[in-house]
Amino acid sequence: MWADELAVHPEDDELHIEAPQLHFITGPSLERLKNGVSVPYDFQLSLSLDSPTNLYDRAVERFAISYDLWEEKYSVTRLSTSTSLRGGMSRHLRERRTASHLSAGAAETWCLDNVGLPISGIDPKRMFWLRLEVRSADPKTALPLFDDSGISLTRLIDLFSHAPHAGQQHWTLETGPLRLSAIRRPVTRGL
Repeated sequence: MWADELAVHPEDDELHIEAPQLHFITGPSLERLKNGVSVPYDFQLSLSLDSPTNLYDRAVERFAISYDLWEEKYSVTRLSTSTSLRGGMSRHLRERRTASHLSAGAAETWCLDNVGLPISGIDPKRMFWLRLEVRSADPKTALPLFDDSGISLTRLIDLFSHAPHAGQQHWTLETGPLRLSAIRRPVTRGL
């Protein structure tokens, strides 16, 4: 899937995304979930400055989704601590690691809500592009992307620099060019 349906909003010095048209709990992954097998999904959010090919930062997350056959609801566990390649750790993303009793759409939204990039230090007038990649992973062969020191760059490069393997579900969404000055929400004051 390739779409320009990636919405962007800043929140607490971080850039967050929404993708209402993205549905990844489908096909073979959904079948595995309904057979009682947990399915890991790998997410990579990349930010490029000044041109789509000038990579500035990226965040990688892995989520495991499971399905409760009795309740017919989904659970999601974030299997990593969000860290961007520039070394910034998201405050918002450190807080909640699991969610349960979710519909498929709510589970997908929860994953997207827990992917973001720090934006402090980026000139609000500079143009940027975002690219979101989502890949399903076979739980038997899924390599850990994180180790004691954070993101394993070797595993990250291996995962996202190769084309998805046969049978692997994958989605890519992009947006841009954008400017932070154009997407900043106005400050609202409570009464």
